[in-house]
Amino acid sequence: MSTRRPFPLNEFDRLHPKGFVTLGKAKSTTYSDPFYVVATEKEGLYFYILHQQSVELLVHYHWNQIPNELSKSDRKNDRTYRHQKTVILTIFVGDEEGKEVARLIERQKKILLPARPWYRKIPGYRSGKVWKMLVASLIYFSLLSGIVDGDDDEDKADPVKTEQIKTIKAEDSEEKNIADDKAKKEAEAKEKAKEERERKAKIAAQKKAEEKEAAKRAAEKKAEEKKAAELAAQKEAEEKAEEERIAQEEEEAAAEVVQTDFANCTDLRTMYPDGVPSDHPAYQDKMDRDKDNFACEQS
Repeated sequence: MSTRRPFPLNEFDRLHPKGFVTLGKAKSTTYSDPFYVVATEKEGLYFYILHQQSVELLVHYHWNQIPNELSKSDRKNDRTYRHQKTVILTIFVGDEEGKEVARLIERQKKILLPARPWYRKIPGYRSGKVWKMLVASLIYFSLLSGIVDGDDDEDKADPVKTEQIKTIKAEDSEEKNIADDKAKKEAEAKEKAKEERERKAKIAAQKKAEEKEAAKRAAEKKAEEKKAAELAAQKEAEEKAEEERIAQEEEEAAAEVVQTDFANCTDLRTMYPDGVPSDHPAYQDKMDRDKDNFACEQS
């Protein structure tokens, strides 16, 4: 794929503000032109094609729609992902955006290291570099020819050839060490990222549990306060009713205590200025001189 990428960046920024954009091709494409691949942490991969000044969404693959186990291979600035022998996706990784897309894919999926052919285990063939394999082939051919000819002078390897073999072995060993170190660092980085995610998830779960417990305690406290307020109101109402009952009883008792023993009308009028009728407890016949059933009335 070409490194020239006339991205409609403003449009992609609007559609996927947290995504990364690169060129790519999906397994199902029938287009000769490459797609624009947008990778996002949560949604997966989006494939767009450019139409003049606008972009058209062709297909969207969520992460769970992509096989979990992929193998990868690089050629120049392109990286191809395969599931078993089927090509799933090829992307441009020649700049930082493309590398970020690759990182997202490789964080989400398990990347399998392709098994090396048997001849890649032979010194000189391990690196896969053409010039090294040619040199190694010439050296092995020369050694094999000497053995077949039975030349006694060739029983011992040529010092120059031996030195070349040592050099190839040393370079292969160095490359293998570099590859092992890289794989180890990637594994450590993945493990560290996993531990960090687990730590954050644990903190979030603990915080959620604490918030839930605090909400529970607050609800219990509120219920207790409500119950206490209801009991206080009930007690206050009972006390008020009791006071009213006592007052009423006192009033009734006071009403029942009526003075009836008056010496004469003058004495009676001190309490009842207008006199009293015959059904009143203070009524006395002797004070009703005109016998009209009303004692001590004012003349």
